[in-house]
Amino acid sequence: MTVLLKYFSKPSAILRYLELLGAIIVFGSASELPKAYNNRDWAITLGVFSMLIALAFIGVAVVKITSSSLSQVHVQVFYTELAVNGIFSFIWFVSFCKWADDARGYVNNSGEARRLNSILAFAFFNSCFWGVSTFLTWMEKGQEAQEDDFAFVADPTSETEYVDFNNNDAMPYSTMDDDPQGM
Repeated sequence: MTVLLKYFSKPSAILRYLELLGAIIVFGSASELPKAYNNRDWAITLGVFSMLIALAFIGVAVVKITSSSLSQVHVQVFYTELAVNGIFSFIWFVSFCKWADDARGYVNNSGEARRLNSILAFAFFNSCFWGVSTFLTWMEKGQEAQEDDFAFVADPTSETEYVDFNNNDAMPYSTMDDDPQGM
C-alpha cells in the first residue's frame, strides 16, 4: 500500500489530478453556455474525453505498480502514453487559441463571459499540464533505461581480462605443459 501512496504523491500523478480537475471545470462551464455559442459542444466533448483519458492513465499507472500484467507491453504503453499526452497538449492549446478568439465579442460582466473566461483559463492550464505530462513521461522512460542498463550483466565491475579469440597465435587455456609434442 505504501507503494501506491508513494506513486500518488509523485509530480506525474499530481498532474493527472490537475488534468482531471481542469477537464471537469471546462466541460462543466461549457455545459452552462447557451447553445448559440459555436464551440460549446467541442468544449464539452474535449473535457469529457480528457477526463476519461486522465482516469485511464491513472488506472494504468496503478496496474503497473500493483501487478506485472503490463510488463509484456510496457514499451507499447509508454509510446501510447507519450503520443496521447502530446496530442492532447496540442489539442488543448489549439482549442484555447480558438476559444480566446471567440471570447473577444463577449461583454465582461455577463455570466457567459465569466464561464468563457473559466474555460479559457483551464484550457490554457490543461495545455500546460498535458505538455508537462508528456515531458515527465519521456523523463520517466529515461530513468527506467538508466536503471536497466546493467539488468543482464552478471558483474559490471568485473576486472576480468578477455582473450581475443580471433588471434590464432595465442590459444586460450593452453600452457606449455599441455603441449603433446613436448616442445
